[in-house]
Amino acid sequence: MLALCLGLAYLSTQFGLAAIIGAFLAGMIASETRQRETLEHQTRPLLALMTPFFFVMTGSKVELSQLADGTTLATLAFITAIALVSKLVGGYLGALPLGRRGALIVGVGMMPRGEVGVVIASLGFAAGVFSPRTYALIVAMSLLTSIVTPPLLALLFKNHVPAAPAQTPP
Repeated sequence: MLALCLGLAYLSTQFGLAAIIGAFLAGMIASETRQRETLEHQTRPLLALMTPFFFVMTGSKVELSQLADGTTLATLAFITAIALVSKLVGGYLGALPLGRRGALIVGVGMMPRGEVGVVIASLGFAAGVFSPRTYALIVAMSLLTSIVTPPLLALLFKNHVPAAPAQTPP
């Protein structure tokens, strides 16, 4: 599976696409195999080892001086608010069949921008599409949305009593 992942990642770069596209395709293929759980178990140590390196490299490319003025911080607050509200509303509306509280929980759970956004930002920065300021803003927004979500979810779940499953007669 690792060979398939690396092979498809390489192949995607040969077509002018990002390596993440090929790796994602390999993951989709792996999800359809009977050995999916075994593969997940076997790759867990590799994921635990490699993920911190990805974030170290991503963070090392951020120039904190790019976030040092009031205009940039206001821009960061604005795009973070847009990111949070848009995911909240989209998740909420999509989950309305779960009821208002359930939809709110789903909407809040969707708010983090996470790794894929950072990967895309890294690719854009490496390709020269994003300036150092734009890259710093995207990474900071992704970080902020990921930091804000867990306390909000904890607050929503604090007094939440899940509905009891329906009992079938014996």
